[in-house]
Amino acid sequence: MSPAKARKRQSSRRAPRPSDKRRSILKRVILPFLAALLMGCFGPWIWYLDQHAAERFVERQWKQAGRVYARALEVYPGRALSPADLELELEAAGMRQTLPLLPGRYARNGNRFTLALPDLEFADGEQRARTVAVTMSSGRVSTVENQRGAAEELLRLPPAELGSLLPFDERDRTLVPIAEFPTLLVAGIQAVEDRQFRYHHGVDPKAILRALISNFRSGGVVQGGSTITQQLVKNLFLTAERSLLRKFNEAVMAISLEARFP
Repeated sequence: MSPAKARKRQSSRRAPRPSDKRRSILKRVILPFLAALLMGCFGPWIWYLDQHAAERFVERQWKQAGRVYARALEVYPGRALSPADLELELEAAGMRQTLPLLPGRYARNGNRFTLALPDLEFADGEQRARTVAVTMSSGRVSTVENQRGAAEELLRLPPAELGSLLPFDERDRTLVPIAEFPTLLVAGIQAVEDRQFRYHHGVDPKAILRALISNFRSGGVVQGGSTITQQLVKNLFLTAERSLLRKFNEAVMAISLEARFP
């Protein structure tokens, strides 16, 4: 290579500018330092919120009222029992006269009752769900038959609930699987409260940005960006205080619950 070409190539290479050096220092030193500083400051608090949300949620999830039931009514052929008394016992046990017959429902035709009994658990064993027919005559039970027409020697009705022992927060809860809710009800709540419920992970950044823009334009709080999970966290663990710290805690705990209970 000729000396002229070598000098030309060397001159074409630019010397590092001061701005390039500053960017390199910012990228290699300052940004990692700031990230480590933030993690050192907020990491323990985020860890605490994560553990707190998980423990409290499990506690609240299973903290139900204790039920106090009456003795289950036993029905068998020959027992003294009038149609009016049987109907009164069925209503007290929470069974309703409706068609079509579903578990926990009954139908009456004169002195003949058709009962759709749910699964029941007693101290001496279980009674599986079944549909039975009870016929009364002269103030007594004359026959108890299953769906195949075979005689049943003994039948226990669901016991009537006398009362409940509430937990310390004095709230009565009944766990209901999501599959038992009407599909239209679930879809309606999601459409109104949190359209992206199936897609976000506890916090919806787009909804937050949209709410900020709407509130800025109106000059007041007219729209919220909280997801259903954030609302659950606020109602279970936090207060309605309007502060950045509360919103930060709410967001962290919502993400934690979504990750732990998908």
